[in-house]
Amino acid sequence: MTGRTVHLDGKQVTLAELPLKGGGQAAVFPVEGDDTIVVKLYRDRPGPDLERRLARMLTMSPLAARPTDANQPPELAWPTAIARGPDDTFLGYAMRRFGEPRHVQLVGLFTRAQRLRLFGDRADWRFLLGVAWNLAFMTARMHYDNLVIGDFSSSNVVVDANGFVTFLDCDSIAFTDPVTGEHFPCLMHTTDYSSPERQSGAAATPESDNFALAVLIYQLLTAGNHPFGGVPHDSTSESTVKDNIAASVSYVVRPEAVVIPRGTVDPSVLPPGLLTLAHTAFGPGVHAPAA
Repeated sequence: MTGRTVHLDGKQVTLAELPLKGGGQAAVFPVEGDDTIVVKLYRDRPGPDLERRLARMLTMSPLAARPTDANQPPELAWPTAIARGPDDTFLGYAMRRFGEPRHVQLVGLFTRAQRLRLFGDRADWRFLLGVAWNLAFMTARMHYDNLVIGDFSSSNVVVDANGFVTFLDCDSIAFTDPVTGEHFPCLMHTTDYSSPERQSGAAATPESDNFALAVLIYQLLTAGNHPFGGVPHDSTSESTVKDNIAASVSYVVRPEAVVIPRGTVDPSVLPPGLLTLAHTAFGPGVHAPAA
């Protein structure tokens, strides 16, 4: 069988038959003969709004002004070209490839077995703190450049062997076009990382990004434990992480209110300064985004 043919800026390329990864809305395919790029194809025919979003993104170079280490990959897998079919139909976009073995999903750092397999003896506490720092710095830099991640989770960030991070799903980022003034919102979110206001339909903001960032950092430093895991004592049904976030019930802040899953790392392993930040983020910060 032959792969699918698409055009990138008029240049014809052939995609591999099987995707590297796929979700409900799109799949990411390798390009035959070129291991430096991948092409993201949308499953349902994308509309003109998405095509315009990508066209405007191609005129931008966010985070490009910051000097980085020569060995550091870009912090954003920004679109590099629009992908079209032979009949000029808009299908998706190309971006630089960030995949195994050089890059692994952030979730790969959440268990000791995975860390040892992927990073060997490098993945110690110092390494995890470094990844957390890089993740926070990337988020702050994006906010400085007026970008809002919106859909921030452990599956759309990858980490390299040096702990540098890259955000993958840039087509969902919220931004205002600096030339036209047109605003492109983020319509996606992942429930386990969604603040209550996002769950109830509010727009993505730097504060909702900071909530997701706090959850990710907590997971990085506690072997993947979600700060809103467990079942509240007063729950009448099987409570989910989403429910616990909405109700502001975190065992990190209120351990007496939750049946904590066996094997959960005690929050007190965190340095006092970080534990104080966690208490703020997962306590008052849940319903007061500025906190």
